[in-house]
Amino acid sequence: MQPETHTVDPLQLLRELEQRSQAVARGLPMQEESRDYWRGVGFTVGGQELLAPLDQVDEILTVPQLTRVPLVKSWVLGIANVRGNLLPVMDLGAFLGFGVTSRDEATRVIAVRQGEFFSGLLVSSVSGLQQIDSASHEETPPEVAPALQELLSGAYRVDDGLVPVFEFARLADHAGFLQAAA
Repeated sequence: MQPETHTVDPLQLLRELEQRSQAVARGLPMQEESRDYWRGVGFTVGGQELLAPLDQVDEILTVPQLTRVPLVKSWVLGIANVRGNLLPVMDLGAFLGFGVTSRDEATRVIAVRQGEFFSGLLVSSVSGLQQIDSASHEETPPEVAPALQELLSGAYRVDDGLVPVFEFARLADHAGFLQAAA
Protein backbone atom coordinates (compact mmCIF):
# COMPACT_ATOMS: atom_id res chain seq x y z
CA MET A 1 0.00 0.00 0.00
CA GLN A 2 1.34 3.34 -1.02
CA PRO A 3 1.17 6.27 1.30
CA GLU A 4 -1.33 8.87 0.32
CA THR A 5 0.34 11.92 -1.19
CA HIS A 6 -1.14 15.17 -0.28
CA THR A 7 -0.28 18.02 -2.62
CA VAL A 8 -0.20 21.46 -1.14
CA ASP A 9 -0.70 24.53 -3.22
CA PRO A 10 2.03 27.01 -2.11
CA LEU A 11 -0.05 30.00 -3.19
CA GLN A 12 -2.98 28.80 -1.11
CA LEU A 13 -0.67 28.47 1.91
CA LEU A 14 0.58 32.03 1.42
CA ARG A 15 -2.99 33.35 1.17
CA GLU A 16 -3.97 31.58 4.38
CA LEU A 17 -0.88 32.93 6.14
CA GLU A 18 -1.69 36.45 4.93
CA GLN A 19 -5.30 36.17 6.16
CA ARG A 20 -4.22 34.94 9.60
CA SER A 21 -1.60 37.71 9.87
CA GLN A 22 -4.08 40.41 8.93
CA ALA A 23 -6.59 39.08 11.43
CA VAL A 24 -4.19 39.64 14.37
CA ALA A 25 -2.21 42.64 13.07
CA ARG A 26 -2.61 46.04 14.65
CA GLY A 27 -3.01 49.08 12.47
CA LEU A 28 -0.12 51.43 11.91
CA PRO A 29 0.03 54.48 14.16
CA MET A 30 -1.29 57.70 12.74
CA GLN A 31 1.46 59.54 10.92
CA GLU A 32 2.13 62.85 12.55
CA GLU A 33 2.99 65.87 10.51
CA SER A 34 6.71 65.74 9.88
CA ARG A 35 8.74 68.69 11.06
CA ASP A 36 11.92 70.12 9.70
CA TYR A 37 14.67 70.54 12.28
CA TRP A 38 17.71 72.80 12.29
CA ARG A 39 20.80 71.27 13.91
CA GLY A 40 23.49 73.24 15.60
CA VAL A 41 25.86 73.46 18.52
CA GLY A 42 25.09 75.61 21.53
CA PHE A 43 27.95 77.50 23.18
CA THR A 44 28.66 80.48 25.40
CA VAL A 45 31.19 83.24 24.87
CA GLY A 46 31.49 86.35 27.02
CA GLY A 47 28.31 85.41 28.88
CA GLN A 48 26.33 85.35 25.60
CA GLU A 49 24.54 82.14 24.69
CA LEU A 50 24.89 81.38 20.96
CA LEU A 51 24.14 78.68 18.41
CA ALA A 52 26.30 77.66 15.45
CA PRO A 53 25.21 75.61 12.44
CA LEU A 54 26.36 72.03 12.89
CA ASP A 55 27.85 71.91 9.40
CA GLN A 56 30.28 74.69 10.36
CA VAL A 57 31.69 72.82 13.39
CA ASP A 58 34.48 70.34 12.71
CA GLU A 59 34.82 69.09 16.30
CA ILE A 60 34.72 70.12 19.94
CA LEU A 61 37.85 69.67 22.05
CA THR A 62 38.95 70.10 25.62
CA VAL A 63 41.61 72.80 25.72
CA PRO A 64 44.74 71.21 24.21
CA GLN A 65 48.33 72.01 25.11
CA LEU A 66 49.29 75.18 23.25
CA THR A 67 52.58 76.43 21.88
CA ARG A 68 52.78 80.22 21.92
CA VAL A 69 53.35 82.06 18.66
CA PRO A 70 55.46 85.23 18.74
CA LEU A 71 54.34 88.57 17.31
CA VAL A 72 50.59 87.88 17.22
CA LYS A 73 47.64 89.67 18.75
CA SER A 74 46.74 88.88 22.34
CA TRP A 75 43.64 86.86 21.39
CA VAL A 76 45.80 84.36 19.46
CA LEU A 77 46.53 81.75 22.12
CA GLY A 78 48.89 79.53 20.14
CA ILE A 79 49.13 76.42 18.03
CA ALA A 80 47.97 72.95 19.09
CA ASN A 81 48.86 69.60 17.59
CA VAL A 82 45.56 67.75 17.20
CA ARG A 83 46.13 64.25 15.83
CA GLY A 84 48.98 65.48 13.66
CA ASN A 85 47.21 68.61 12.41
CA LEU A 86 48.34 72.06 13.49
CA LEU A 87 45.38 73.98 14.87
CA PRO A 88 45.73 77.71 15.55
CA VAL A 89 43.67 78.49 18.67
CA MET A 90 42.07 81.90 19.23
CA ASP A 91 40.22 83.28 22.25
CA LEU A 92 36.87 84.18 20.66
CA GLY A 93 35.76 86.22 23.67
CA ALA A 94 38.94 88.30 23.66
CA PHE A 95 38.67 88.85 19.89
CA LEU A 96 35.09 90.08 20.28
CA GLY A 97 36.07 92.45 23.09
CA PHE A 98 34.47 90.50 25.94
CA GLY A 99 37.81 90.05 27.71
CA VAL A 100 40.01 87.01 28.17
CA THR A 101 38.04 83.77 28.48
CA SER A 102 38.70 82.23 31.88
CA ARG A 103 39.57 78.56 31.70
CA ASP A 104 37.84 75.97 33.82
CA GLU A 105 36.30 72.49 33.41
CA ALA A 106 33.61 73.81 31.05
CA THR A 107 35.97 75.68 28.69
CA ARG A 108 36.18 74.15 25.23
CA VAL A 109 37.76 74.72 21.83
CA ILE A 110 35.46 74.56 18.84
CA ALA A 111 37.44 73.51 15.77
CA VAL A 112 36.09 75.17 12.63
CA ARG A 113 36.93 74.35 9.03
CA GLN A 114 35.66 76.67 6.32
CA GLY A 115 37.47 75.94 3.07
CA GLU A 116 41.12 76.90 3.67
CA PHE A 117 40.25 78.37 7.06
CA PHE A 118 41.01 75.96 9.92
CA SER A 119 40.99 77.34 13.42
CA GLY A 120 40.15 76.52 17.01
CA LEU A 121 38.05 78.97 18.98
CA LEU A 122 38.20 79.04 22.76
CA VAL A 123 34.71 79.44 24.25
CA SER A 124 33.44 79.53 27.84
CA SER A 125 31.32 76.41 27.47
CA VAL A 126 29.55 74.17 24.98
CA SER A 127 26.01 73.01 25.72
CA GLY A 128 26.13 70.44 22.93
CA LEU A 129 24.06 69.44 19.96
CA GLN A 130 20.79 71.32 19.57
CA GLN A 131 17.92 70.13 17.39
CA ILE A 132 15.44 72.96 16.99
CA ASP A 133 12.17 73.19 15.08
CA SER A 134 12.99 75.21 11.95
CA ALA A 135 9.70 77.06 12.30
CA SER A 136 11.07 78.82 15.40
CA HIS A 137 13.66 80.72 13.31
CA GLU A 138 13.56 84.51 13.52
CA GLU A 139 15.30 86.63 10.88
CA THR A 140 16.26 89.36 13.34
CA PRO A 141 18.52 88.34 16.22
CA PRO A 142 18.02 89.84 19.67
CA GLU A 143 20.12 92.80 20.75
CA VAL A 144 23.70 91.72 21.41
CA ALA A 145 27.10 93.36 21.74
CA PRO A 146 28.01 95.36 18.61
CA ALA A 147 31.03 93.13 17.88
CA LEU A 148 28.67 90.17 17.42
CA GLN A 149 26.11 91.86 15.15
CA GLU A 150 27.84 91.27 11.81
CA LEU A 151 28.62 87.64 12.68
CA LEU A 152 25.00 86.61 13.30
CA SER A 153 22.31 85.26 11.01
CA GLY A 154 19.01 85.37 12.81
CA ALA A 155 18.06 83.44 15.91
CA TYR A 156 16.01 80.48 17.14
CA ARG A 157 13.43 80.44 19.88
CA VAL A 158 14.74 78.04 22.53
CA ASP A 159 12.69 77.48 25.67
CA ASP A 160 11.56 81.01 26.56
CA GLY A 161 14.38 82.93 24.90
CA LEU A 162 15.74 83.92 21.54
CA VAL A 163 19.26 82.54 20.90
CA PRO A 164 21.34 84.14 18.12
CA VAL A 165 22.99 82.04 15.41
CA PHE A 166 26.73 82.70 15.14
CA GLU A 167 28.15 82.12 11.67
CA PHE A 168 31.71 80.79 11.78
CA ALA A 169 31.72 81.25 7.99
CA ARG A 170 31.37 85.02 8.53
CA LEU A 171 34.16 84.97 11.11
CA ALA A 172 36.40 83.20 8.57
CA ASP A 173 35.87 86.16 6.21
CA HIS A 174 36.22 88.86 8.89
CA ALA A 175 39.17 91.12 8.01
CA GLY A 176 40.02 91.78 11.68
CA PHE A 177 40.11 88.08 12.48
CA LEU A 178 42.31 87.27 9.51
CA GLN A 179 44.89 89.88 10.61
CA ALA A 180 46.31 88.01 13.60
CA ALA A 181 49.82 89.47 13.37
CA ALA A 182 50.60 92.14 15.96
